[in-house]
Amino acid sequence: MIRHDSLQLIQETVSAYRDYDGLFLDHQQLLHSIELLMLNHAEEEEYEIAAIIKKWHEKFAHAVYFTPDFSY
Repeated sequence: MIRHDSLQLIQETVSAYRDYDGLFLDHQQLLHSIELLMLNHAEEEEYEIAAIIKKWHEKFAHAVYFTPDFSY
């Protein structure tokens, strides 16, 4: 149940940053909101939820800051 709750929180947060066409308006603000969500759960000693949110934060951050390496 904890995993489901965590994923639902992530889904709600991500959905708040999508426009009418489904595009993300502000990547930095999205990452900041997910980070705050993670930290709030850590402060409330809900460490399992915070750890799941942290993994998703890392995935989103990697996608936002992705820079392809074209060197061979």
